[in-house]
Amino acid sequence: MTVPARRFLRPTWSAGFASIRVVDLKTSARKYTDLQVETALQLSVYSYAVGLSPFANGDDVRLRFDVLTKTKQPELCRYWTTRDRAANVRLFRLVSEVLGAVEAGRVSPDRRLAAQGLRVAEQVLGVEVGS
Repeated sequence: MTVPARRFLRPTWSAGFASIRVVDLKTSARKYTDLQVETALQLSVYSYAVGLSPFANGDDVRLRFDVLTKTKQPELCRYWTTRDRAANVRLFRLVSEVLGAVEAGRVSPDRRLAAQGLRVAEQVLGVEVGS
């Protein structure tokens, strides 16, 4: 499986059961708050996508941000979280609203991003949308 350089999946095994860890490496001017971690749309998308894999049950997906702070004293902070069914429902509602706005013409595409080959939905959602 090809995974972008800054993100990777690492299967782990305990007591005969597999779980998948999704780790996203980031830099930030400051530490993340608990609310930022719990509401990060990016991790919700990862959790849903990995949960579709035949190798993992949705409950077996662990998510982590590894954030290097760009401060006077740089620090690597690790933030663990998970997503549940309610998070998937919120994600689906948001995606539905955004795609509805795109289809209705209420969201204008960014021509610079379109020149880079991104479709409107990808520009708005910030994630790759299947072909």
